[in-house]
Amino acid sequence: MSGGSLWAPLSIEQQEYTLTLHKFLSSSLAVMSEIVAFSGQMLDA
Repeated sequence: MSGGSLWAPLSIEQQEYTLTLHKFLSSSLAVMSEIVAFSGQMLDA
């Protein structure tokens, strides 16, 4: 993990947790935008 990060070196557990949290948040965001787009189509119809 290079790239001048501000984090102190994370433990394996913290890396796993951060990665899982990031995946969860990005997938939730994708689902939310899908729902919003679908709702918009239903309202337009």
